[in-house]
Amino acid sequence: MITQVQYNTLMKEHQKSGVVRHAALKAGMDRETGTRYLKAQTGPTEQAQQRRDRRKPRGYRTRSDALAKLWPEALSFLETTPELASEPTALFEYLVANRAEQAQGARLRTFQDRMRQWRAQNGPPKEVFFPQAQEPGKAVQYDWTCANELGVTIAGQPFKHLLGHTVYPFSNWEWAVPCQTESTLSLRVGRQAGLWRMSGVAREQWTDNSSTATHTIEHGKQARAFNPAYLAFARHLGMEPRTINIGCPNEQGDVEAANRHLKRRIKNHLLLRGSSDFERESEYTQLLAGICTAANRVRVVKVEEERRHLRALPAMRYPESEQIGVNVSGASTVRVKKNTYSVPAKLIGLKLEAHVSESDVRFTHEGHEVWQCPRAPGPKPRIDYRHVITWLARKPGAFRSYLYREEMFPTIVFRQAYDRLLANDERTAERHYLRVLELAANHDEARVADLIGDCLRLGEVPLPDRVRSRLNTAPTSPFGGAARTRSQVVRFAVEGGQRMNADSLPILLRALELATVERECDHAIARAEAENWGYRRLLAHLAQAELQDRRTRKIERLLKDSDLPPSETFARFDPAKMPEKARRMLSTLMAGDFVRRGDNLVAKGLPGRGKSGFVAALARELAERHEMKVLFAPAFKLAARLVAAKPGLIHEALAKLGDTAVRVKMARRS
Repeated sequence: MITQVQYNTLMKEHQKSGVVRHAALKAGMDRETGTRYLKAQTGPTEQAQQRRDRRKPRGYRTRSDALAKLWPEALSFLETTPELASEPTALFEYLVANRAEQAQGARLRTFQDRMRQWRAQNGPPKEVFFPQAQEPGKAVQYDWTCANELGVTIAGQPFKHLLGHTVYPFSNWEWAVPCQTESTLSLRVGRQAGLWRMSGVAREQWTDNSSTATHTIEHGKQARAFNPAYLAFARHLGMEPRTINIGCPNEQGDVEAANRHLKRRIKNHLLLRGSSDFERESEYTQLLAGICTAANRVRVVKVEEERRHLRALPAMRYPESEQIGVNVSGASTVRVKKNTYSVPAKLIGLKLEAHVSESDVRFTHEGHEVWQCPRAPGPKPRIDYRHVITWLARKPGAFRSYLYREEMFPTIVFRQAYDRLLANDERTAERHYLRVLELAANHDEARVADLIGDCLRLGEVPLPDRVRSRLNTAPTSPFGGAARTRSQVVRFAVEGGQRMNADSLPILLRALELATVERECDHAIARAEAENWGYRRLLAHLAQAELQDRRTRKIERLLKDSDLPPSETFARFDPAKMPEKARRMLSTLMAGDFVRRGDNLVAKGLPGRGKSGFVAALARELAERHEMKVLFAPAFKLAARLVAAKPGLIHEALAKLGDTAVRVKMARRS
């Protein structure tokens, strides 16, 4: 028997040369075989089909029917309850258990084949699915899918999360980002991430009937309507909101099927990576981006076709955070979206602005940030013991029935310390524990926890005086005295002298002005030992933390020196009310190229139209994104500053102003 490829080669070579022997040799077959196929003029596939067509169906059995006695019993059940046809295994097991005599010699596989034949002839009609023709650029679908099954961990801790998944049905282009909940904020973040990555907006945006997008119109009825916040989001994007029917996820089948395939690909990449643990969430997000990019690469033809039918993106994204006014209670707490957060006690009685994003909550007072913390998961309060410990230590009697008492145990070792103090002296346990906790707040929490652990391992009671005495026992300085200045440390290290040891590391880091590395060093080393890091990874972690902290401090310093009004940010601007020209130019202005070229930007218009606010918000973005030095001042103040400069210092004043990258000058038109 030859293959179809050999037959095609035989016919081609024989047509060229006309010599059977040469053609058969080229096709890799015997001359007689080649002659037979040349005479028949039919290939092996066609000959096999002809043989099957000539074969008559067999009308007799080659062995006895093992279901001869059992099948009539099965038919009696199928006539009364045809639904059993979908579960042949269950029916077979029942008959074997209750009709043992008739089931003698019967096999499950034979019974399943007989049931399949019966369903084809007598069974009920099956559900029909109708494939849909997708139009390019018409729709984009969005859905959340639980990703806890992937077993991803961040710094060794389980990372419970969802995947916000965007899919364009025509091209099956997809993008996914991790999120915490099915909230309005996660919808904005996930959907806009996909739209901006695709560089285009479809005409319709589809989602399911989650409470994020819809709500019940009347209690007890299934009819639902879109939420006002969701409609505002759709209007900003220029898309028509659509939703599927209740309980019909197949109507959004593209994204539902893509959810399954995406998680399968992520699981395979984690297996190839050799670990599902990530140092930080951004590394996991980068892995997701790489997986989606690779999957979209094979769809490039349809993606390009779809992009030609997409609408242009809005000039700026819809705000991905919410601003809520909150009052600080006497307990030094605030309520944000049904969750409780603690803030520093000095803010009690003040009104704060809570900027709520998908991952964190930032509190500001009169434009200045006063506290920031991760967003509380679910109803669990987010209480920082450092905010209340000073007053709680003064009122130890309040601890036993304190509403947030469990949040006063930062780690398990502190809970063990309290239990040990309680067993030692129940009357003084609260007072002693709160004093130990105050030590942790005023010093290094990890160091205090280590000292408590040492006490518990030695069988000692972790009394505050005992912990304090060990905490105050500092390592001997290699300088033998009070040499603490940077010049003294550098000179000592260069000139030699007593050999530096590991205990000298904080002093050396302080001398090198690596404050963040000094603060994070002990924690990073402990984590490196636990997770078996290499030296390069440890150094990279510390260097990245130092650079990030320096950048944050630099931006804070730039904003402080800029005199920008704290309330003027793009978060308070409604893009729909901005002029079309300003909306189109916004993304270009935010890139900051006009500042680097030395171009001027002039905002003209009637008073009270928001020119100063817009320019101030733009200047703030340039300072935060590109670390540009900014000065916000009326023109008359700049002139007054130069006039007030002493005659010999006028050039110095001009040079100081010239060093500013962005100068926002306000002048009234006369």
